Amino acid sequence: MTKFVSSESDAVASDNSQVKVTVSRKVSIGNSPVAQTDKAVTAFHPNSALPTVGQLMRTVSQKLLRLYREQLNHTPKDITCYLFSNKLVVWVDGGITDVEKRLVEAGSERLSAAREALNNLLKPKIARVVEGCTDVGVVTLMMDTCYEQNCTVIVVLLAGQPQTRPAKRQMSNL
Repeated sequence: MTKFVSSESDAVASDNSQVKVTVSRKVSIGNSPVAQTDKAVTAFHPNSALPTVGQLMRTVSQKLLRLYREQLNHTPKDITCYLFSNKLVVWVDGGITDVEKRLVEAGSERLSAAREALNNLLKPKIARVVEGCTDVGVVTLMMDTCYEQNCTVIVVLLAGQPQTRPAKRQMSNL
């Protein structure tokens, strides 16, 4: 007589994201076990399509890097984003363009006017990138540049907190 036994461990995540379930199957002929297979299955909750905060910040960083390349023909060294509830802080390391560097070296008085023009060009485009990534409207966007440190900071006040899901390592602590 061939006998099939299946057992499943049920798991429910309280954070509405994906859950791993291990399914064990034992096959026996008579009283002798023939085989056992374990298979991990991932079940998805409808909200699992939401990004983690880290994924969201990585997406914003990548799209802003592309914006700098396309609009200013300049590639910053690094762009790092931080989300604090409905506030987004973006640190652009190496954000000063070659033209600005030349103006700094020459001690030009036109430097602040050049940066102001760049900021006015970039602000609405940065706002569209942030809104597109977060699905939340931008209330205020501020930018400032430090020429001594070759960095730009962007602070964005969002109309609400972006929807995200907890990271997997946060799920394991539940």
